[in-house]
Amino acid sequence: MDTTCSPHADQDIARTIAAVRALTDLLDTYGAQLPPMARWEIEDGLVRGQFGDRGDSAVSILRQTHRLCGGTLAVRQRPGGRRYLSARFTWKQHRFELWLASTR
Repeated sequence: MDTTCSPHADQDIARTIAAVRALTDLLDTYGAQLPPMARWEIEDGLVRGQFGDRGDSAVSILRQTHRLCGGTLAVRQRPGGRRYLSARFTWKQHRFELWLASTR
């Protein structure tokens, strides 16, 4: 069994820990004001959160997020062709993308 680590493993772990801390700080600061989230993931330093379903329109959810966090709003397309709406911003020097599946 090979127990060696890639030379970048320590950097990847440190980047993930820093992203978790930034996410924790974001939630401590704005958690009560953000729409409910269904899930979170961290990949390559990008913190992605999927909005949960609470019955509000996608536009109102994204506007609320944009008012709190700034950044940009966009319609994006996944590699499989499915579109989604997203709010992208930087918090504590980390990139965040909060997204909601498009109904179209």
